[in-house]
Amino acid sequence: MNIVFNILLFTHLVALVVGASTNVAMPIIGARLAAAGPDAKAALGGIAGQLSANSSRALWTLIGTGLAMVAIVIWRGTVTSPSPWFIAKIAIVLTLLALLVIRGLPIATRLKPSTFGLLTRVCLLGIVFCSVMAFN
Repeated sequence: MNIVFNILLFTHLVALVVGASTNVAMPIIGARLAAAGPDAKAALGGIAGQLSANSSRALWTLIGTGLAMVAIVIWRGTVTSPSPWFIAKIAIVLTLLALLVIRGLPIATRLKPSTFGLLTRVCLLGIVFCSVMAFN
C-alpha cells in the first residue's frame, strides 16, 4: 500500500504545481490580454482557456488524490485524530472551492477577476503552509 500512497502523493504534488503555476501565469496573461490587439487577444484567450481547463483538472485531481490518501491513512489505522493544521488546510480548501462556485454565479460579474485571483493565491499559500505544518 505504500507504493499506492506514494503514487497518489506524487500525483497530488504534480497537480498542485499545475494549479499554482496557472495561478501565477493567469494575471500576467490577463494584463497582456487587456492591451492586446485582436489577433493577440485570440491567441492569449486560447492560452488562458487551456490554462484554466488544466487548472480545473488539477483541482479535481487534488481533491481526488487527497481523499484517497486520507482513506489509505484511515484504512491503515495510523491516524489518531487530525491535527489543527490539517483541519485548517481543509477549511482553506473548502474556502477555495466556495470561491470557485461563487465565481460562476451571476453576481460575480461585478467583481474584478484580479480580486478572485488574489483570494485564490492567498488560499493556495495558506493550503501549502498548513500542509507543511501538518505533515512535518
